[in-house]
Amino acid sequence: MCAGPISTHGTGRFPWSDTDRNTLKEELVADVNLYLDPVCPFSWVTWRWLHDAALTTHRSVDLRQMNLAVLNEGNDLNGQQQRMMERSRRLGRLFAAVTDRHGPDAFVSLYEQWAPVSMCCKRK
Repeated sequence: MCAGPISTHGTGRFPWSDTDRNTLKEELVADVNLYLDPVCPFSWVTWRWLHDAALTTHRSVDLRQMNLAVLNEGNDLNGQQQRMMERSRRLGRLFAAVTDRHGPDAFVSLYEQWAPVSMCCKRK
């Protein structure tokens, strides 16, 4: 696409037209698979941000389940982290069963209903 140097003669301008630049932006934006654990508050924030960005850019974001408890197996965790990993295991089984029975769209629906509620409630 670009048949010249990155900038032209030190001007800092790119040697391609605005149309070429827009095409380049479209080619650089990819569809996304987001792997998340329903107990992770950072997952919710990331999902909302990516979902909104995908609507703007006409791309897709697919949610995929992962499990922090499995990822952290064998690690030395404090009491709060251990409780979170137990929640991760229980909810992981629930989300997996819903996905197996009703498909990936059911995972997204359940996550969108469950996550906001869980984020506002402190667990002890």
